[in-house]
Amino acid sequence: MGRISNNKCRKILAILIMLFATAAPALAQSADKLPKISFSDNEMIIHFYPEYLDGFPDSLFKAYGIEVPEMITAVHNRDWDVFARMGWVVKDKGKKGIELRRRLEPVADFSSDKSNGWFWGEMFMSDRQPGIPVMDGSIGYNPIGKQSFRQISDSTIRFELSGYENASQVYLSGSFNNWSTQAVPMQKSGAFWIAEIGLPPGKHLYKFVVDGKWVYDTGNELKEEDGYNDYNSVLYMCNHVFSFSTAEGARKVYLAGSFNNWNPKEIRMNKVTGHQFELPVYLVNGTYQYKFVADGDWFEDPAARRKVSDGNGGNNSILEIGKPVHFSLKGYSDAHAVYVAGEFNNWNPAELLMVQSNGEWKLDYVLAPGNYQYKFIVDGKWIQDPENLMQVDDYNGGFNSLLIFEPNYTFILKQFPQAKSVILTGSFNNWDEQNYKMKRENGEWTFHLFLKPGKYKYKFIVDGNWILDPGNTLWEENEYDTGNSVIWFNPALPQ
Repeated sequence: MGRISNNKCRKILAILIMLFATAAPALAQSADKLPKISFSDNEMIIHFYPEYLDGFPDSLFKAYGIEVPEMITAVHNRDWDVFARMGWVVKDKGKKGIELRRRLEPVADFSSDKSNGWFWGEMFMSDRQPGIPVMDGSIGYNPIGKQSFRQISDSTIRFELSGYENASQVYLSGSFNNWSTQAVPMQKSGAFWIAEIGLPPGKHLYKFVVDGKWVYDTGNELKEEDGYNDYNSVLYMCNHVFSFSTAEGARKVYLAGSFNNWNPKEIRMNKVTGHQFELPVYLVNGTYQYKFVADGDWFEDPAARRKVSDGNGGNNSILEIGKPVHFSLKGYSDAHAVYVAGEFNNWNPAELLMVQSNGEWKLDYVLAPGNYQYKFIVDGKWIQDPENLMQVDDYNGGFNSLLIFEPNYTFILKQFPQAKSVILTGSFNNWDEQNYKMKRENGEWTFHLFLKPGKYKYKFIVDGNWILDPGNTLWEENEYDTGNSVIWFNPALPQ
């Protein structure tokens, strides 16, 4: 993270002083009990006194465009875990109140009259919001060897923390409980602190809170930066176990496939007996090809239900996790071969062969939730899906069909009921100006899309005019000095 300039610090400080000063007359209390704001290196520190919290007004946020009901409710209820998951470090000072600390990012000029919403968006979240687990690929697995946790069932994991025998209290905190510092107390058993919790399959981040101090799991080599010069520990709740037996005892067996670009020396499997190797993994929903590599020799999985030619006289094993998408093309009864190809299979035109039945060509293919471009190939000719009106430019004089599978976010524009056309454009579609056409539903313009966790910039194009989202106060400046609306998407939180 970059260090904020002195000039920008002064501007931030000026806004905060004005913000808190607004509430002083209404609270009719001495100025020394108002929140104190200070800066230490590149951290901002806010100290709330108990007397101030007893009469905290909603207008303190709302008067400056900070429409975050979760924050307002959190202050009223003194639920500081809400701030913790937004990236603030919370320290309870007992009778002296609450201290919040937050690292600062370099920010833009505040001369704009729209700066309040933008400012708070930047204050609470950095480019990759810490504390939210994001998969960097399709596969995740825990390191080989002894860990301070172990998965004891499909949905339960047991933590065993050692090295803190003299601690008074230890809590387990993570992305699975919104980083609550008190939701999961650990129980002392001999030299260990123990907790068992239920978790869904996937990537999870966690830390321990030992006598009020955050510590990452030094016994787990999987970790990622938490944004505060420290780390969050990483674990995977697995949804599949790869298993391979060798007729002769192999020394090393690796797993390679489409999930790791067929790297034959990256994912090493655990040796459980002289001939048996296993590896529990978490795989994002989808269809994968794979093989085992035993002492340098490649083997297909004899237990796999499906296989496909590897192009070299052998076969790749197929693994499907998740729900299938039903692709269908009506007509073309005289065609000899019809394939479907798209972003989901790197546009391979000879992989996904469709089957003709009852006057249409069909194929069920398992995909992860997402947004995919695709086409059909009929006897070598590429065509769009005639039943799908959603399309995007293929930059070759034509269009690709667009599949949005299991959308998880809806963009809404309530204004402009008389508009003839409203287009959604943003960083999620490379600022496409034509093809994400919003529909008029229940008196609103809507577009349903799948988003991964993270930050997105966007705008609406209403009858050719680019506008910010009037329903979203969070925005940031762009190179045209017209601004972009901003959302931070976390699927673990209610939208």
